[in-house]
Amino acid sequence: MSSVSADPRLRDLLIVIMTLRRGLCFLVLCLSASGCGGGTKPPAPPENLVPASGTVKLGGKPTAGVAIKVLPTGSTKGQGGWAISDASGNFKIMHATQKEGIEPGDYRAVFSLFMTPAGEPLPPNTSPTMTMSVQAIPAPWSDPGSVAMAQSFSVPASGKTDMSFELPAPKIAKK
Repeated sequence: MSSVSADPRLRDLLIVIMTLRRGLCFLVLCLSASGCGGGTKPPAPPENLVPASGTVKLGGKPTAGVAIKVLPTGSTKGQGGWAISDASGNFKIMHATQKEGIEPGDYRAVFSLFMTPAGEPLPPNTSPTMTMSVQAIPAPWSDPGSVAMAQSFSVPASGKTDMSFELPAPKIAKK
C-alpha cells in the first residue's frame, strides 16, 4: 500500500475504481429493488361488456366528430367509456380497455366538439389549440361537473343500442 500512497496517479486511479464500484453496487441494488417489470398488472377487462350505441345530433342535425365521454354514476363500478360520432351521428361506446361495449349500469355523458373560430370543423389530425378552436357544445352538455338529467342514461344487462342525444346547436358565429 505504501507504493500506492507514494504515487498520486495510482492513488487517484484507486479512488476512481472504488467510486465506480460503489456506484455499480448502488445501481444493482436499485434495479433489484424495483424488480424486472413484474409490478402491478393492469386490471383484466370486465367480461360482462354489453353493446351500447346510438346517435347524437346538434341542432337537430347528425354531426360527425362529437367526442362522447361516458362516466359511471351512483353505484356503477368501472371506468366508463368513450365514443366518437361518425358522419351520420352514429356512435358505439368503447370501454376503457379498447373493447367495444360497456358494463351494465348508470352513466352520464359529456360531449365535446371543437370548431374553428369561423364555425368550421377541424381538419383531421389538427390540434384544437393550434387553430384557436372553441368548444362548440354548450354547458351543461360539455361540462364534466354537470349533472343534467338529459345526460344521464342506464345500460341494462342486455345492452342499449338506441340511445339518442339531442344537443343544442353550436353557438359559434360563422364568418
